[in-house]
Amino acid sequence: MENESLPQQPRLTREKAAEIFLQNYAFVRTIAYRKAPARHLQDDIAHDAYIDFVEKAEQWEYDPGKVKSLLKRITEIIALRYWQKYIKDLPEKLRKAAEIIWKESYEESFLQKTQLEEQILALELCLQKLSPHHRELLEMYYFENIPYSELSSKMEKKPENLCMIMSRIRAILHDCIEKTLKVEVPDE
Repeated sequence: MENESLPQQPRLTREKAAEIFLQNYAFVRTIAYRKAPARHLQDDIAHDAYIDFVEKAEQWEYDPGKVKSLLKRITEIIALRYWQKYIKDLPEKLRKAAEIIWKESYEESFLQKTQLEEQILALELCLQKLSPHHRELLEMYYFENIPYSELSSKMEKKPENLCMIMSRIRAILHDCIEKTLKVEVPDE
């Protein structure tokens, strides 16, 4: 009995890969939109996915039923590279604020539902929406490590009032982030 092997799927050519990619461009762009660290980078990510897919065409087995999952994975990997650069470039204060505010304001179930990179972007946007006074309070408390007792003297407020103000600021950020993350994105 001869050793029977399963028939192998044909390999892609660069031309066929380019054609397949262009047929699925809207799908790839949607994945890039959802995974990009900043929305203006979605086209750059889609472009890099195109280059990666076409340049490595001979490596891919052509299975029409698995093309979208392959394109999705390639796009996600490229978006991850963009995130690694983006997070590296974030100011230390923003990274620290994200860590502290999430620990104090979010329920574990909410964190599990949402990707970290989307939360960082939402936090950055929401911090920009705060009043200068509120941002200053957050900065003094979280980054300069000034305790409530000292802050209350500087702000001429009772420590318990200042504590309530900080709780409200965290609640405002929580609500803003949650609303930002619920923004609709295009269907696949």
